[in-house]
Amino acid sequence: MAETSATTFTDPDFRSVIGPAGADLDRVDSTALHRLGTVARDHRGGEYVYLEGAASMVQFDWCVYGDEGFVTAVKRATKALIDNLLPLCIACSAAVAAEYGWFQIKGPAYGSFLVSMAKEADVYSSGTTGSLDDTSSSQTLIEGVVALETEGGTGTDELMCHINHPRAAALA
Repeated sequence: MAETSATTFTDPDFRSVIGPAGADLDRVDSTALHRLGTVARDHRGGEYVYLEGAASMVQFDWCVYGDEGFVTAVKRATKALIDNLLPLCIACSAAVAAEYGWFQIKGPAYGSFLVSMAKEADVYSSGTTGSLDDTSSSQTLIEGVVALETEGGTGTDELMCHINHPRAAALA
């Protein structure tokens, strides 16, 4: 059976967390259960950072985090925030403001893309908050993301990708 975003966090074999103890990747916490910035790892090479959520966030949203070297609350990714060269991550749950959860920063993942995304194409910011795309027109190139699926159509969808500490390419 092919992996899908629907089975990403419900299949214990897909995300078997090595540590820290108690890390439940798709759980939303009403109080912080780990120190903000704690990194968890899984057996497939995935890395996750524990952070405070963002308003209106949904699972698989692309987000930005961090500010001048210290961890702050997450914000759903927009072109303007990406252009500030903040690191990107993918929401593992729908942790909203004043809630806490895990955000993926490395490894095989599902993220929100505009469904016109092409497999292995360059990845860019998009005009849709929380989603990325392969259209470069007036958008910012994202390094550290490889789309592993192709899907046509319109709107957004969660597509398989591989990420390695994604962030905007340096702006000219």
